[in-house]
Amino acid sequence: MSTFPLLSLPSLVIWNVIDNLNTEETLDLSMCSRKSRFLVHACSKNRYELKIEIASENKLVLYSKQTPADKVTFVFENYSVRCDYLSAAFKPHVRYIPYHRQSGTFSLEKEFIEYLMGTFRCVIDEIVLSRLYNLSIYFRDIIDYFSSLQPSVRDFYLEGRVKEDDLNYFLNTSTISEALQLEIVTDHKAGTDFYIDLYSIILWGGGWMNLDHFLKMNFTACFYDAEISLITPTDWLLLMNSWINGWNRRMKMFHFQSHEFDFELTETMLEQVPGQRIDQNVVRFFESPDFIEVGEVLEIYGGYDIRRAEDGVVGTVVRHPICPVRFVFLVWNRCSSEVDNT
Repeated sequence: MSTFPLLSLPSLVIWNVIDNLNTEETLDLSMCSRKSRFLVHACSKNRYELKIEIASENKLVLYSKQTPADKVTFVFENYSVRCDYLSAAFKPHVRYIPYHRQSGTFSLEKEFIEYLMGTFRCVIDEIVLSRLYNLSIYFRDIIDYFSSLQPSVRDFYLEGRVKEDDLNYFLNTSTISEALQLEIVTDHKAGTDFYIDLYSIILWGGGWMNLDHFLKMNFTACFYDAEISLITPTDWLLLMNSWINGWNRRMKMFHFQSHEFDFELTETMLEQVPGQRIDQNVVRFFESPDFIEVGEVLEIYGGYDIRRAEDGVVGTVVRHPICPVRFVFLVWNRCSSEVDNT
């Protein structure tokens, strides 16, 4: 069997070869020797990102920034008894690490993370942390570990039951640059240290949140969903008045969805907020920010328009045209006369 003397080639030629390898081939090359790892390290700056998922099985996904489908996935089994419907063991192109005596402690995963970050000079772009499973790792330990690797992460998804003190610790110590998703059960109350300022926030199962939580949040886009909501119709009117008086000036879109919220009653109360009810026959088009539906243009009928006191920018509260158990609070970022002409 013939071999190709890759490492004997001139450096510029080697770099050109590595540039044309896919992620899996580049990873395999890095593991051949110290010299090959050094060469991959030298050629890989700003080319790769890392996704980390901690759940029933832990996952590390190394992928190309330019072509996200070009990836390598490592899956670590946490339990001695495999749950086949959750397991990724039988999926193609997955490097599966079976259960071993250190499983569930996150120790082997740390070795892999540090190897990938050190070799590929990649950043952690997304973290998924599920508390639905009885992992032996301590919540604050794993948060501290992520914080030690890099100062911030773009997207963080937190799921499961989280104690009030732990949620405070997470929000106060974790720097998230763009998107936060919470699908949690908690007894959290909005204290003086609760504050969130992000591009987007998704709150699945957000029934733990009250008006005080929302008034301490700044976001460009937010999606809130709860079967039973602590937000009352009166709270919703207070939220609208707060926006008029300067709360959350960066907001462009707020989806508020709840199956127990009385939308009909709230709509009859909107005139208690200074504004103007728009005829249902008036159709307007709102271009959504890159959020839940990327690039979606929302067609809205009627609604209730309010104006921010400081600059006259118009916001509209309207029932979602398809989902009747959802209010959409839109901010046009234009004055009333310009909105009227859309």
